[in-house]
Amino acid sequence: MKILDIDDNMYVKPRTRHGFQYSVTGQHYCDERDQLQTRNNNLTKERDQLQTINNNLTKERDQLQTSYNNLVKERDQLQTSNNNLTKERDQLQTSYNNLIKERDQLQTSYNNLTKERDQLQTSNNNPAKERDELQRETEKLNNKIKGNLAMNGVATQSSLYGNRDASDAIDGKRNTHYESCTHTLKDSNPWWRVDLLNEYRITEVTLTNRGDCCPERLDGAEIRIGNSLENNGINNPRCAVISHIPAGEAHTFQCSGMHGRYVVVVIPGRSEWLTLCELEVYGTPAVTGQHSCAERDSLQTSNNNLTKERDQLQISYNNLTKERDQIQTSYNNLAKERDQLQISYNNLTKERDQLQRETDMLNNKIKGRPCPEGWKKSGSSCYYTTTVIKTWEESRKDCNERGAHLVIINSKEEQTFINGLNGPGNETWIGLTNVDTKGTWKWVDGTPLTTA
Repeated sequence: MKILDIDDNMYVKPRTRHGFQYSVTGQHYCDERDQLQTRNNNLTKERDQLQTINNNLTKERDQLQTSYNNLVKERDQLQTSNNNLTKERDQLQTSYNNLIKERDQLQTSYNNLTKERDQLQTSNNNPAKERDELQRETEKLNNKIKGNLAMNGVATQSSLYGNRDASDAIDGKRNTHYESCTHTLKDSNPWWRVDLLNEYRITEVTLTNRGDCCPERLDGAEIRIGNSLENNGINNPRCAVISHIPAGEAHTFQCSGMHGRYVVVVIPGRSEWLTLCELEVYGTPAVTGQHSCAERDSLQTSNNNLTKERDQLQISYNNLTKERDQIQTSYNNLAKERDQLQISYNNLTKERDQLQRETDMLNNKIKGRPCPEGWKKSGSSCYYTTTVIKTWEESRKDCNERGAHLVIINSKEEQTFINGLNGPGNETWIGLTNVDTKGTWKWVDGTPLTTA
């Protein structure tokens, strides 16, 4: 059997006493909480029941709060997913609109080309002029159909950081993370160059900036196009100056049909790391000559393929729209459930607050009642002590016969008060035992011992 020493520095501290169930001094005291007088019994009992209900309600409120927080978290995650899907849908819509526009322009150019072909077949008036016009129209169409010229080229750069090779910028992937981008050391005037292997009439260059870090590194970079490798191609004519490309975005620069085999990106005038995630080059071969019927037929085939791709994109867009609508429906249902839960939570909070007010009023009434003669009051409780030597069981029985129980220490303040009743060096029985479960201390009301 263990008894406890009580001091001012901790609530309770177990001490072994050779298996005996009684103290040296035999002093004990009782905490009257349940019965002050016969007329107070019902009030005290109702207070305890109300406290239990209040505790259960508080526990249910906390569980509801946890469920509510989880629901809010899930709602926010769904909102994020919904926002991302909306962004992807809008990007797809933009791409789709651009494709429609390009298709219509291609159709117009094709119709004009067909008309010019028919005129060329029926008339020999000024054939050179008509040939040149046909050349220009065909070059415009080829610019859209031929695709990214850089993917067939050979890339190099001023230096190598890690394993981020220059070829990472011409792999056809607009992935904006570090592992899919080129990267030089912090060079003075760093440069990157692609050799298209043939001379082209370049109309536009599209550059994709890194998305996970440091988009400002490309600020002030220049795009140069030409046939010279002098100064690593940096001396070639300039197509554009990059003022700023936001993180993870791709910008297109118009080069107005500049001729060249090499496309160079250089950051002049400072030491910097040069990182490109993707560089695309669009244009037509820099060749001359009349276009034959075979070229016209090839144009028709390309036009048909583009139409097929457009239709496939429309199907994908429709499917995405359907998925978006389903997610929106799910989100609306979740928002409705969330609102209903909020109403229930508000009602429960109102009931809890009302119960708290009633509990406070009851406690105030109890605090105002005097203790019986020989008892000492602290807070809303009365305490009784005796110097008669008894065992723990005898002490507990004595308390019960007085309508009370061995004291249960609920706070630091209560422990300090009890220590003051005992006086220095005295030992008393309290409502703590390990008889039922050896090694585990419990209060007489069944609650486990906690120390601090």
